[in-house]
Amino acid sequence: MARFGLLFLNRGLWQGRRVVPEWWVEESTTSYSDAGGAGGYGYMWWAAVDGRHFPYVTLPDGSYSAQGAYGQYCLVIPAYDLVVVHRVNSDVGDEVTWEQFGRLLQYILRARER
Repeated sequence: MARFGLLFLNRGLWQGRRVVPEWWVEESTTSYSDAGGAGGYGYMWWAAVDGRHFPYVTLPDGSYSAQGAYGQYCLVIPAYDLVVVHRVNSDVGDEVTWEQFGRLLQYILRARER
């Protein structure tokens, strides 16, 4: 997931080679619908809108994430040149809520400011 996040962070380039059209990265990560506190939703990507995306943090517009069951997240924050990936072993019943991931992001972004 981290490599996929890096591919999108680099606007479709992988090791200097175009793998995904840049226009597709832009179009697919743009919000086309209102998702309330989660910001918005594009083409299979959740997108920050007016800082809204996860609880406890304000993310720059242009940030976006892929989100899966039980707390699987791939968050891309281009303004910070940052990709955050979170995986959960759902085979044993583990789960991380949206709020818990928001709290983790709060700690990560605080550490970035120091």
